[in-house]
Amino acid sequence: MRVTRVRWTAYRVPFRREFVSAAERAAARHGLLLRVEADNGLTGLGEVGPVGAGDESSVWRLADDLSRRAPTLTGATFADITSIADIVSRLDKPVPASVRFGVETALLDLLGKLERKPLATLLGGAPRRVPVNALISATSPEQAARDARQAVADGFHALKVKVGAASVDEDIRILGAVRDAVGPNVALRADANAAWSGPQAIEALRRMERFGLEYVEQPVGDMAAMAAVCRAVAIPIAADELLASVHEARRLLALSAAGVFIVKAARTGLLGALEIARLAARNAVPVVVTSSLETGVGIAASLHIAAAKWRDGSPACGLATGALLASDLLVKPLAVRQGSMTCPDAPGLGVDLDEAAVARYTSNIIV
Repeated sequence: MRVTRVRWTAYRVPFRREFVSAAERAAARHGLLLRVEADNGLTGLGEVGPVGAGDESSVWRLADDLSRRAPTLTGATFADITSIADIVSRLDKPVPASVRFGVETALLDLLGKLERKPLATLLGGAPRRVPVNALISATSPEQAARDARQAVADGFHALKVKVGAASVDEDIRILGAVRDAVGPNVALRADANAAWSGPQAIEALRRMERFGLEYVEQPVGDMAAMAAVCRAVAIPIAADELLASVHEARRLLALSAAGVFIVKAARTGLLGALEIARLAARNAVPVVVTSSLETGVGIAASLHIAAAKWRDGSPACGLATGALLASDLLVKPLAVRQGSMTCPDAPGLGVDLDEAAVARYTSNIIV
């Protein structure tokens, strides 16, 4: 199969409610939808976007990067995952991870369509239901409790609460309100987005131990500080922002700086995410495959990764973020039912773009 054309569309999709974390406040998600066409008439879909909500300037830089690499992709031939990895390795370095993610996804979508196999099968697993957490991004305890009760009523068995955007006292109030609202049997985790220093994190997490947290994601932004926090508190610590490559995964393991890996393909590339998941399995480290606030194309790719690498007893993944957006840009949205998402079993990604929605949310970014 040979690539004949590479094109992309910039989008701006509003959040249904302002997205708030320690790292950002955003009204909309920005990104690029990638289409890679082949000489057999098939088209592969991918998504290229920042980790997080992004903005027009960050998407413009990614579009500029794609425009410089598109000539290298056009004319490339491939027949399996190994040759896809080879194509990506020949792109001019350094290649942003989110660009790798989009290109790898589109080429694998093409390969799956050609071989009539779902992407999860190409990746060594099979489509299946994947448990997921609900995301609580609230600015008050009352709102957090309402959102948590609604999530449990909708069938979620795990909740992730954003912390670190306000004071630790306010975080404690929010976590307490959520725990009181849902009771002791719902898994509760928190994400600080590296908001704290080491001493602040240790103090905050010791105060949070009474809530029975499954883990706390990225309390600090430095590996040495992460290792110190791991030694000082009882709550398991998860690495997110510090986990951008297999090399960093190995460093985290060597330093005993994380007990859980949060794997985001927009940060690692799709094939890099698979390699990290394999490394984690060899070291008995739980993996939580998580979206980066993408629309349905990016979420579908991560859902296939999660399905392919799922192990019984693994913690719920962080993929139920499409509902945060006004549209996930798919004909058939990736729904959450009883706390799980079902990986598509059609060839490739198994999703189709809603072209009317794409047109509605197209952003005027020209490179």
